Formats: sequence, structure tokens, C-alpha cells
Amino acid sequence: MRRLAVLMAILPIASHFAFAEERSITGRVVDADGRPVANASVATFWRANGPARRPDGTGFDLEDPAQLREFWGNVGEMAPIESAETNGDGTFTASVQPFDRALFAMNHDRTHGCIVEVPRASDAGHPVLLRVVPLVTVVAEFRTSVASVPVDWFHAFVELPWDATNPLGNRRLVSCGSFDRRFEVKLPPGNIQAGRIRHL
Repeated sequence: MRRLAVLMAILPIASHFAFAEERSITGRVVDADGRPVANASVATFWRANGPARRPDGTGFDLEDPAQLREFWGNVGEMAPIESAETNGDGTFTASVQPFDRALFAMNHDRTHGCIVEVPRASDAGHPVLLRVVPLVTVVAEFRTSVASVPVDWFHAFVELPWDATNPLGNRRLVSCGSFDRRFEVKLPPGNIQAGRIRHL
């Protein structure tokens, strides 16, 4: 039987409300000393199972059991969905959807990153600054205490904490699926809380 888990990430980001339409955001990714970080990826959502497509750009046939396992393989490999890449001076332009709450940036080696709240529309003229810090690896193992319940596939999300000022905001940051009961993601330092687990 399949199960889905949610981990709540309480991370140091500012609070803003959701905006009304898709728009572009400009910003800059720098390191702790303020130096630009080139070739960093900035996205509103990440997979912890590697890219969702093969290197040649083709997709996976998720009806094929072997390809399904390949799609959910590479547990712990962080890959952005629809990311913006930084230039040599660390600048980027990213498109955000109406309910996106946060931007998650990682350097090319996926060793440093940071999360910032999507700025409100009234601040559109001010570039966003993302200062990356060393990431931590969060590892967990899914278990069941009921011997009669088979454990085959789990799917977990990392979410931002609830924000009453932005109740419609998209809280999900990272997805991780696993056929071997293992969960692994990279995140900036912060408090992680286990959330609900439900049957699918």
C-alpha cells in the first residue's frame, strides 16, 4: 500500500502574501562574502530524485515498472523544476506563478543554498538577494509497525510552515519518492518537523 508523508520545514524566510498573476522576478545569488554565484539554479520547486527527464530530454514512461523505478530513483539528488540559472554576476530572472511562496536557490554543486519568500508585487522593482549557506542533508527511513501492511513506495514532500497571512500560498518546496523506504533531501539549516502520513 502506498503512503505519503509531509515534512514541515521551519526556515528563516520573511512573510508576504500571494499575488494575483504570473510575473517575473529579478535577483542575485551571492555567497556568504557577497561574491556572485554563477550557474546556480533558482526554482520554486525541486525534486530529490534527480531530473524529471533523461539527459537527452526524453521523458519516462511511468506505465513501465522499470522506468517508474528509474524516475523515482537517485534518492537525494536535488534537481529543480523549471529553474532560472544565474549569470556570471549571479543575476537571474525567474517566472513565478500566482501562489508560489518561495524561491529555493542552490549552487551548481548543490552544496550551498537558501530559501527566500517571493516578494510582493509592490516590491517588483527591487531585485531579490539570495545569500547561500552550506546545506544540510536530511535523511529518514520509512517504517511500518503493522506486519500485514506491505511497504513498497513512499512519497514525501518538504513544505513551508503555515502562514495565516497567505493561506492560499503554495507551501511545497521539495518532492522525494522512494521504493526502498529512504528519504533524503538537502535543505538550508532550520527546524524540521514530521507531518502527517496517509494512505494513497
